Amino acid sequence: MTARWPDPDRAIIDRYVAILDLHSMKSRACYRQVLHDSQDVAERYDALGQEVLIAWLRKSAECWAATTRLHRTRIIDRFLERLVEIGAIEHNPVTALRDVCNIKQCMPIWRALASRDPEQALAELRQPRPFASVLGEMMAEHVGMMRRRGYKYTSQPLLLLRFDRFLQLHPGPEAEPLSAMIDRWAATHVRLLTEKIDGLMLKLREATKANEDMRRLCTVPGVGPVTAGAILAFAPDLRAFKSGRNFAAWLGLVPRQHSTGGKTRLGGVSKMGQTDIRKLLIVGAMSMIRWIVRKGVLPDNWLGSILDRKPRMVAAVALANKMARIIWAMMTREQNYRMA
Repeated sequence: MTARWPDPDRAIIDRYVAILDLHSMKSRACYRQVLHDSQDVAERYDALGQEVLIAWLRKSAECWAATTRLHRTRIIDRFLERLVEIGAIEHNPVTALRDVCNIKQCMPIWRALASRDPEQALAELRQPRPFASVLGEMMAEHVGMMRRRGYKYTSQPLLLLRFDRFLQLHPGPEAEPLSAMIDRWAATHVRLLTEKIDGLMLKLREATKANEDMRRLCTVPGVGPVTAGAILAFAPDLRAFKSGRNFAAWLGLVPRQHSTGGKTRLGGVSKMGQTDIRKLLIVGAMSMIRWIVRKGVLPDNWLGSILDRKPRMVAAVALANKMARIIWAMMTREQNYRMA
């Protein structure tokens, strides 16, 4: 809290507007209107604090749109800083709230004060102070020591700060061992990531139902919504490829050729082109191979003969190559997958 509004005769407002050297008469009138309106509200209170700011925002909501009101909060904020400079008030209440919430900008404070529940909005804004947990002092000392030794050490402190923030927001029992703290942090992150992945998978399934091409791609064994979405997002129109082999080559799933003396020697896959789709196709092929191997009996077909002669990863790449050619044929002919 700071003292009552220090300008009963409103002379400070006139002097402040004069030193701003505003070129437009309309701008000077706008500044005076905003500052006089804020003083009308402030004079009803014994102290200049959070209640005054909320009251002015609610009163101005009757006159201005939300964007205009938030824009004009900058006029108030700069005037309060001027009052602090000349010693008319002890501190700016907006700056005080900003320090409490540990944020650098004032506009989030104004947005929180303008919300329906300012206290709840301010509570959500509050950020834990850096390295203020039970392990904060040790982590801060570690970061300082590494930097004194000449290491840049830029990304590691961010990870330590996230861990420190977690410990502040989720304090554990006293004398909790470090391993238990790390386990709690990891479990929380795994849960949050699992929820995000589940939400994304739900959206992908809904998109698959609504998109005919995604439904068609998902009929291929080893191709799910993620792979189908990646093909539609990253691959060009498959009609641009003359053959399925060209599409597989664009994905980097064909052997690298070493030709010399009229002889063609095939090496490993080229790994050229689109990496994401290639990895997803190989993952899908590997899942099919695991399912086949788990059954215990190799099928009497092309894939079974490869698995009988080659390592599983080689077979997975060969199967991914075949899947790419099947996908090209399906999409160019607009047909669903048909089991051979």
